[in-house]
Amino acid sequence: MPVLTALLLGTVPPGETQDLPVIKPAPVVAGNGSFITTFQTGQQLLVPGVDPILLLPAGDRFLLEAEGEFEGDFLHQKNAWDNGRDTRIDYIQLDFIANRHLTVVVGRYLTPFGIFNERLHPPWIKYLQPNPLIYRLSALRNNGVMLRGASWVTSKVSLNYSGYFSALSTAGSFSSKRNAGGRVGLFLPRRRLELGGSVERVLQGQRFSIWGFDTTWQLERVPLDFHGEYARSKQGSGYWVEGAYWLSQLNLWPSLTRKSQAVARIEQFFAPGPGAPVAPIGGGTLPGVKTQRLTWGWNYYLNDALRFSFSYGREFRSLGDRNVWSLGIEYRFQFPAVASRQKTPAVSPGVGRPPRRSPQGDTTGSLARGKPKPEIDPDQAYRANCSRCHAKPRRLPDREMATIMRHMRVRANLTAEEAEAILRYLTR
Repeated sequence: MPVLTALLLGTVPPGETQDLPVIKPAPVVAGNGSFITTFQTGQQLLVPGVDPILLLPAGDRFLLEAEGEFEGDFLHQKNAWDNGRDTRIDYIQLDFIANRHLTVVVGRYLTPFGIFNERLHPPWIKYLQPNPLIYRLSALRNNGVMLRGASWVTSKVSLNYSGYFSALSTAGSFSSKRNAGGRVGLFLPRRRLELGGSVERVLQGQRFSIWGFDTTWQLERVPLDFHGEYARSKQGSGYWVEGAYWLSQLNLWPSLTRKSQAVARIEQFFAPGPGAPVAPIGGGTLPGVKTQRLTWGWNYYLNDALRFSFSYGREFRSLGDRNVWSLGIEYRFQFPAVASRQKTPAVSPGVGRPPRRSPQGDTTGSLARGKPKPEIDPDQAYRANCSRCHAKPRRLPDREMATIMRHMRVRANLTAEEAEAILRYLTR
């Protein structure tokens, strides 16, 4: 077992105890707070909210994750205000890291259908505040069991996989449908490209299937990210494609552009024919007619934890076109749940300080001798998979860093080698 896997799992392999002390992961509190206002024809919606996350490690291989959602909804129409609140548990799950390739999850979890719901939906993470039109085609949260993990197919390609089963529940905010499904993705680190496919089967009422494809691509020489999804079911079908470009390379008003990001999204929803289900499995509503939407946005990062966002979208529908404006401010946080006496080192014990673009591959012998080593760029792996799970960490003590990496490995479906490389990146 590599030294950094010991950090990740909280165990130390025999023969290495003199170089690396046992590090027991410690609880961490993370999350985000936001204030979003949306303007449409004839109405204004104000949504303040906070989404705290608790990460509670237990033993060598367990992690309890829980995220709450506390939001207020203030709707202004025709000189009157309606208000309400939304309080629920987004997920509460127990993760068991069985081995380097498999994690068992039980409880209430985010459905790994596509990439938006599990990876991109929190206010701080998503580049544009309006959710895609196809967002609710699949179940958003499930109660049951999930198996997930990742493994290297070759030294240049990794495979990540998730499979789940959800039981029927009508317990208020813990409600869920009976369904089963999964996602498989191929990640090419050198190309910075991931391709995935998802399927879900509803196992109650009018049984039907949902399937889709997704992609993530980050250009190497240009600070440009692409995300996209396509999904189809008897409730409708559609797609969205989004690009985000950092303006730092423009050399124009550097005090402004070096912290600015321009975003654009194009999407379309095709409404189902007569007799199709009215209520989507993901709850809420779907467009009742064919709808196209173009959205442009700008994000300004005041610092690593505070962001101002703006977007403008134009919807084209047979019922009449309309504009959608959005303004928001988002803040993300992260701190130890319990005060620690441990001083924060610049580098974790036993871990060298690599350059920003550190040597490729795993040099700790985690792969069998004679097999090609995976090609991993820690900076790219963190940017692609984990920067959206947390705030870019401060120099937290090693116990909290071990907890964060355990969470990142599960949430981003990392290979063990990627998790080890990213830990080097975070503690450099």
